[in-house]
Amino acid sequence: GVLRLDTPESVKPVATIFRNTLTSLGQVDGRNIRIEFLLASGHAERFPEFAQALVRDKARVIVASGDAAVRAAQQATKTIPIVFAASADPVGAGVVASLARPDGNVTGLSLMSSDLSQKRLEIMNEALSRLSRATILWDISNPGMTLRVQQTQPAVGPAARYDAKRRNDVREAPFARRMPPRWSI
Repeated sequence: GVLRLDTPESVKPVATIFRNTLTSLGQVDGRNIRIEFLLASGHAERFPEFAQALVRDKARVIVASGDAAVRAAQQATKTIPIVFAASADPVGAGVVASLARPDGNVTGLSLMSSDLSQKRLEIMNEALSRLSRATILWDISNPGMTLRVQQTQPAVGPAARYDAKRRNDVREAPFARRMPPRWSI
């Protein structure tokens, strides 16, 4: 079973790649395996219901994309293997104990994108030499995104401000200094 936040339309390219990759490994959907995509269509609150359905249907593996999907799967089962895909920071989000030893029935792929947040802003500032203000929009219910924003803070300095009046959490900060290029990651 695959848990994703996508809509049926937006998941098509991912589903095609997923099926083609499994086929190249000898696992053909409808022949020797059955793949079921459960799509939340932007409504992460549906993940617990979907995860429970996969457990009831005796899924052999749950592939969960994003921290909310992984947490729902973790709540639903302690025995079915859960493979997460593209978690920003699975340790920081509390999805696994450590990357070296995830523990339990959860493992997966991390993009470690939170580690690159400051570097992205530095590169953007270097490429756009007149950059004086940056705005970061993120889903405050996603711990991985919140961590990315927190790790971006050193790039903007203490001048960042928080605007609680907006629907989503927004931080704006003028660049107090020209950031020196740093190429080590």
